[in-house]
Amino acid sequence: MDKVVINELKEFGDILKRKVDFFEGTKVCVDNMTQAQVVCFIGENQDKEISQRDIEKFLKCSKSSVSSLLDTLEKKDVIIREVSKSDARKNIIKLSNDTIESIKHVEDNIISINKTIINNIDNDKLNTFYEVLDLMKDNIRKEDNND
Repeated sequence: MDKVVINELKEFGDILKRKVDFFEGTKVCVDNMTQAQVVCFIGENQDKEISQRDIEKFLKCSKSSVSSLLDTLEKKDVIIREVSKSDARKNIIKLSNDTIESIKHVEDNIISINKTIINNIDNDKLNTFYEVLDLMKDNIRKEDNND
């Protein structure tokens, strides 16, 4: 049987989940890649007021999904929610002090893992991979819009 794209992507994701702990060696506890992505997104934008809506856009996820995710991260003391100084109706999402201290370590882990993933893959093949992946994402988005 020919390879099935979705099976290959799932297998890759499973391998990544088992092998990758961006926060290894830190005080920060995240359970999955999505939580790690959110922490890194907030960390990269510490100079801005990040709201739940910003995270929804970044993850391309629903309000309820992001709210649940943020509740979990807040319970683990990974993030802090504060009322915006400019708009009292808006909560600002910030990293806890322990998380801020861990960000450099996490960024180093991400760079190292990325290097491992693309090791021995030439730029032409990598660019083709990105192009095909973008086409697949576009196909899924088009299908979502037709529903």
